[in-house]
Amino acid sequence: MKKNKDNFKYISDKFAEEKITAPESLSEENIAALLDSDKKVSDIKIAEKKSFKGAKTLAASLAVVVTALAVFGISKGALKLKNEIQFNKNTSNGIVYFTSYNQIKEYNKKFKDKSSFPFTDKYLVYKSDMSAVRKNASAADGYTDSTEKASYAETYKQVEGVDEADIVKTDADYIYCLTGTDGKVLISRAQGLKTEKVSEILLDDGVFASEMFLNDDTLIIIGTDYYSADGSIILVYDISDRTKPKLKTSYSQSGSFTDARMIGDVVYLISNNNVFDLPYYKINATRKQVDYSDICAVKNSDYNCYTFIGAFDTVTGESKSAKAVIGTSAQIYCSEDNLYLFSPTEYSLKVLKYELNGTKIALKAAGSVKGNINDQFSADEKDGYLRLATTYYGNNAEINKLYVLDKSLKTVGSVSGFAKNEHIEAVKYIGDYAYVITYKTTDPLFIINLSDPYNPKITGEVEIEGFSTLLYPVDENTLLGVGYSTQVIEESYVEAERTDGVKLVLFDISDKNNPKILDQKLFEDTYSAAQEEHKALMINKEKGYFAIPLEYNSSDEGEVLLFGEKNGKIGVINEFSTPTSIERCTYIGDYIYGIDTYTENIYSFK
Repeated sequence: MKKNKDNFKYISDKFAEEKITAPESLSEENIAALLDSDKKVSDIKIAEKKSFKGAKTLAASLAVVVTALAVFGISKGALKLKNEIQFNKNTSNGIVYFTSYNQIKEYNKKFKDKSSFPFTDKYLVYKSDMSAVRKNASAADGYTDSTEKASYAETYKQVEGVDEADIVKTDADYIYCLTGTDGKVLISRAQGLKTEKVSEILLDDGVFASEMFLNDDTLIIIGTDYYSADGSIILVYDISDRTKPKLKTSYSQSGSFTDARMIGDVVYLISNNNVFDLPYYKINATRKQVDYSDICAVKNSDYNCYTFIGAFDTVTGESKSAKAVIGTSAQIYCSEDNLYLFSPTEYSLKVLKYELNGTKIALKAAGSVKGNINDQFSADEKDGYLRLATTYYGNNAEINKLYVLDKSLKTVGSVSGFAKNEHIEAVKYIGDYAYVITYKTTDPLFIINLSDPYNPKITGEVEIEGFSTLLYPVDENTLLGVGYSTQVIEESYVEAERTDGVKLVLFDISDKNNPKILDQKLFEDTYSAAQEEHKALMINKEKGYFAIPLEYNSSDEGEVLLFGEKNGKIGVINEFSTPTSIERCTYIGDYIYGIDTYTENIYSFK
């Protein structure tokens, strides 16, 4: 449709004919703003095995414009609710509050003709021990036998003190792994190069283990029940005797499992469900409806679902509160004190801040910024300020911006104008600095000084081919990037960008005004789970090495890549070949283990 005032006049006349009051979202000014933000889909370069969140946001924005202009397909009821005036009175800072369940049902009528919100199942599958062939038979430097209690790998967490659920967990003696194919959990004793299955936890029919937490002698399984409305389940097992796990207590809540965090003994469970089912939760068999006062909505959101935030104490079996938000997409960032929920609307990214106090959850603030986040690492909390990096579309270009919000989620500072027509791929906050990777045809690293929250500044940048999707500080002066190598190829006389392997990069960040590339290594024709999932990066801080799983694009074989940094260079310590691909690496003492979550094999190396 040609963009001119005649189009808006035509739409306005049609509203008048039907005696429909056009909502603010369909004003000429707002429609023009949406159209100005359009970007040609052909301009977005999609790399193989890579899902760009920015492209998804663009598609959603285009859908909003098409829906807004297709006036004849919108019913009067969808445009004006019976109690619209009352809802406007109950709206504060873009959040709609309710005074009854009937009011919630009335509000949700606007979603009646919306298609279902797509969900993705979060479960991966986990057999017994098999030998592995090593490319290098010599032991890695620094490895020594020890009679002390063995050290072991922990899940790479974004925030210390905030545990993240995963498909594999480890302690000093055992490896715990999930298998989605049979809906069970395997517990294996690790004895050097030999591992032995000692028990398995079978779940009910239709229930699959999605992820889990390990807390000393307690194993907390996050499950998905495909046969029940109680879609998300927490099962707490006493594993003081690893050979005989015992179910202690359970908790469930409506909706599909999307994420979880654990602080101390309390699990915060995030799920999504359609808006027409009022949210509830169960402790063992006792069902509790979420009170209408604990349910709110994001105004102008097009998502026809709600996000459920539940809290469950795995020791006491208590849950003192639960919250639900209509119109959210369930992207979260969690600190030790607060959980932030991010929801894209037609015009902005709505941010909701929930204070966490054991199983008590309280909505404390709401705010808005432009754009959308790449992942949880786009956000960080320090000294009461939320730092947030986003990408949005304006003036036919991708624009990146980093915001600083205060405790009330009011923007107090921001910096923009970096990497125009590129999108954010990775962010790492370290102290008063943010390190941001953007991508289109190169991989620029930007350093942003956030020491003054009211006046953030870009201090330096450096470019490299390809792009990193995961950043990790090796030390105070060195940053590791894990990501993709890319190449430009010609397809039908048109140049296109494609990924061609795993790429490791070392950045020198000692001079914040002049970052440098120290070293880089490419592993052609490979893919790693660590490129898309930070939990797949194994870190041994004690001995100073890393490991990632590799799989070959041209075969079913896999590899555990063990590497480290020395004198500014990336050193490959060892490459352990496996007959099948693996999803996670872990270590106990001097031994490395690679887990194939699909064939249930654990490969062991030294």
